[in-house]
Amino acid sequence: MKYKVTKLESGLRIVSVPTSVESVTVMAMVGVGSRYEDEEIGGVSHFVEHFMSNGTKKYKDKKDIWLATEEVGGVRNAFTGKQETAYWSKVAKEHLELAVDICGELVCRPLFPEKHLEKERGIILEELKMYEDKPEVVAAQKFDELMFGDSGLGRDIIGTRKSLQEMSIEKMKDFWQEWYVPETVVVGVAGGIDSHDKFVELVKEKFSELVKSSKKMPRTELGDYSFEKSSVSLVNRPTEQAHLVLGVGALKRGVKERYALSIMNSVLGGMATSRFFQKIREEMGLAYYIRSGADAFEETGSWGVAAGVKKEDAEEAVKAILKEMDDFVGKNKPTSVEVERAKTNMIGNIKLKMESSSEEVGRVVNGLVLENRVRPYEEIFSGIEAVTVDDVVAVAGRIFKNGLNLSVVGPFEDKERFEKLLK
Repeated sequence: MKYKVTKLESGLRIVSVPTSVESVTVMAMVGVGSRYEDEEIGGVSHFVEHFMSNGTKKYKDKKDIWLATEEVGGVRNAFTGKQETAYWSKVAKEHLELAVDICGELVCRPLFPEKHLEKERGIILEELKMYEDKPEVVAAQKFDELMFGDSGLGRDIIGTRKSLQEMSIEKMKDFWQEWYVPETVVVGVAGGIDSHDKFVELVKEKFSELVKSSKKMPRTELGDYSFEKSSVSLVNRPTEQAHLVLGVGALKRGVKERYALSIMNSVLGGMATSRFFQKIREEMGLAYYIRSGADAFEETGSWGVAAGVKKEDAEEAVKAILKEMDDFVGKNKPTSVEVERAKTNMIGNIKLKMESSSEEVGRVVNGLVLENRVRPYEEIFSGIEAVTVDDVVAVAGRIFKNGLNLSVVGPFEDKERFEKLLK
């Protein structure tokens, strides 16, 4: 699948991926997320993302934006991560200009109307309560705190009650003006487009402020993270299940071992045929859900397994997970059959996503924002195929030497009972 990238003199990057479909998905991604926030403005990236649609120069409120989108049968949304914020619109290909126009208005011309501040604050506080009511989400957030401490990576994307209550129009405007600059923004399209050059001209028109701007992206400092010590976080709640995340420090973004880590993750907890799923759920019957995954950042990363288990068997489940990890680099190393199955599964999943314009535009803009490049599929597939059993064992052995971090949410008062399991 061929793509084209144009970098304008201002630093704004534009990417297109033509595919044989009747739709187009336009995405404007900004290289800023919660990891770049100070504690006192925690959640500002997400608050800004919410607030943009309350009015722009052309679209005076949320309803105007939704009317423009729904009149042509389109869909649109936005999201905030720890490293990025994105705005996207998906429409029939003949309405490409509208999709670019909406994204351009949101990114370049928000009005920040004061009259909507308290309403939006209330909406986001309700979103925070929703997450707090989900023990599996709380367990994941507490795991991030264990891993990355009191940093942007360790704090919640949405912010805290205190930071949300203190959020102001001035704080949001200052953040937007500082970060929504040409060098941090990538505008992309995937789907039924016939000309990259025409798309570039359309972006130049609809994102004109970023074409003319000479602002540079802010300078940032990377964190210094150590994963030598083991630690436990316990949140005592009267839940019917115990929810836990157990993991370790892992690989930073872009390293060559990334493919081996992905294969390791698939074999251990990324598939229904994975070791965790088969042992802890299917054989022992301790869990409803159990899965593993990795996060990679510019200077660090993490890997963990999340599970919802019988509360009376929480310790047994942790022991079983630890045993599978130990065996993986010990007496029961992954087999060539397991590794080949994981490779085929990964490549197959990627090919399925290639059929979606939304997935494809997300892939290319994310690559440009986070790594300043788009990895060709040929590189990805060859990287996966090149992984050997020894590579998988080596990367597992490397990260499993790090301290263990365990986050537990459930009806427990004694944290020491879980700390003993990690010794």
